[in-house]
Amino acid sequence: MSITFNERPVLDASTIRVTDSNGSRIDNNDLKLGDSEKELTVALNASKVVSGDYFVEWFVFCKDDGLITKGSHSFSYASDRS
Repeated sequence: MSITFNERPVLDASTIRVTDSNGSRIDNNDLKLGDSEKELTVALNASKVVSGDYFVEWFVFCKDDGLITKGSHSFSYASDRS
């Protein structure tokens, strides 16, 4: 999962957390910079991703202006696995 921001994030002062509908974390807690200097990524634990509702929260400190951005987004996933 990746999120691209308008400013460059400070990796050590930022977080992305992905949880399932029970509040259990499904990401690998391995935040890193993405392909651009404005993108952060975190890998999802494939064994924990099943059909259901998920919630993403982020807290990011920006290098360029020193501001903090935080937010959340929910999404649903439907698996075609039996």
